Amino acid sequence: MQLAVATVLVSFASAAFAADVQPTDNSPSKPWTLLIYGGVDSSAEAHILPHLQSLGALSSKGQAGQILLLMDRTPGHSDDDQILGENFEDTRLFQLNGGTWNRVAGGAAFPEITQDSTYEANSGHADTLGKFIDFGKKFAPAERYALIVFGHGDCRSVCPDLTSPNAERDEHDDPLYVAELTHHLTAAQSVDLIWFDVCSFAAIENAYQLRPRGGAFSTQAMLATPPVSTPAPMSAILEQAGILGEHSDGDKQPADGVAFGTVAVDVTARHLAKASPLASFSEAWSCFDLTAADDVKRAVDRLAVVLADGEHKQLAERIRGSGKKRPTLNYMSTVLAKDVERAWVAAPHFDLYDLARRLDDDSATAPEVKSPARDVMHSVDRLVAASYGGRRYRNFEPGKHGVYIVFPDGDASWRDKPQWARFGWYHPDDRQSHRYSFGNYAWCADGATASNGVVENWFELMDRWFDTDNATGGLNGYRW
Repeated sequence: MQLAVATVLVSFASAAFAADVQPTDNSPSKPWTLLIYGGVDSSAEAHILPHLQSLGALSSKGQAGQILLLMDRTPGHSDDDQILGENFEDTRLFQLNGGTWNRVAGGAAFPEITQDSTYEANSGHADTLGKFIDFGKKFAPAERYALIVFGHGDCRSVCPDLTSPNAERDEHDDPLYVAELTHHLTAAQSVDLIWFDVCSFAAIENAYQLRPRGGAFSTQAMLATPPVSTPAPMSAILEQAGILGEHSDGDKQPADGVAFGTVAVDVTARHLAKASPLASFSEAWSCFDLTAADDVKRAVDRLAVVLADGEHKQLAERIRGSGKKRPTLNYMSTVLAKDVERAWVAAPHFDLYDLARRLDDDSATAPEVKSPARDVMHSVDRLVAASYGGRRYRNFEPGKHGVYIVFPDGDASWRDKPQWARFGWYHPDDRQSHRYSFGNYAWCADGATASNGVVENWFELMDRWFDTDNATGGLNGYRW
């Protein structure tokens, strides 16, 4: 759940009327085009509007880059009619220019949206995001692209759309799943940086899903937050990146996605340092260089094989912790703090670097475990380009901590079922027929062969430790 941020903003006149703004085919491309995906057909709508207002105020002072917005609003969560010119309830496209959000048409890339349409898109479906990316690359060609995904989120999905419920599966909204991106979008729709301004998304499973590779949507860098978090200071980041404000300059803008994400983490850290101690206490943000994600995957899978072969479950669980006692750095405390059992089902998110470090440091750890644990540490150090953690996260090391791995207490019960029964979404196979699930996690599938009786990756380790090995695949229908 995205929490509200109290921000003092400069007010400005921003009547955004329908404008006949069209791309110029012969215009030189800019260094960066920013695509803001306002998937806020939910209570997140009220949280994005102050940031859009702040961006408009900064744009009036200078702009050296294209900024486009898809805004999917919903009834009942805001009555603002100033920032975007109207209090609408459908889905519209805008271009920021000269301090004003101008309404634009989607053209051939997004024909359903015109300057006077009332089209209601499902921002929880990857096709909507794909059309927005196509529109952005056609409308505002640039050397590099940053995609900002803004809305509610959790470790598996983002931007739930309230106007697109699924009664058959008892789903009151339609979320956009991380694996849905790579299954529906194409390599041509890839971006240089994807910035998830949603909660609890800085998972190694998500980083690996979006890593650069041929033939599918991917990104060089990913900016995300591990815990439940407030939005990042968007306007301050774009000002520091040389895109907005009186000192905007295309020649001074970040050279690539990792550099952009590093700027964002640095600005966010300084912004939070100026906030009250309470406001910054539980915050954390990370930028990942996804070219290192394959190395992390190989290292973690080697560790999983050793942990399975040596029957080290008790050791790993002791180091991870259980209940309220969790020695390993984790990002659970901001989720359902008063309902510890449910928090274990919602967010068993343990810092991967700290987990590996504790395995290496523990006196009871066998030598054969220590070596792969150190390999995990080294690979994570390359993955985490920049990170920040508030005072809640004791001994947080910037550039090392900040990416988590899913590690549930699978044998413990919640509502009379083993916790592992609640993780059917964490799966290598297609799970779209299940409630609030998509499956198709590359992290769970790659490197493993089902039903061969050999643990070959982290997911299969979890399945061996927490599931029943029977002909039907136990709790989640998978046989390792």
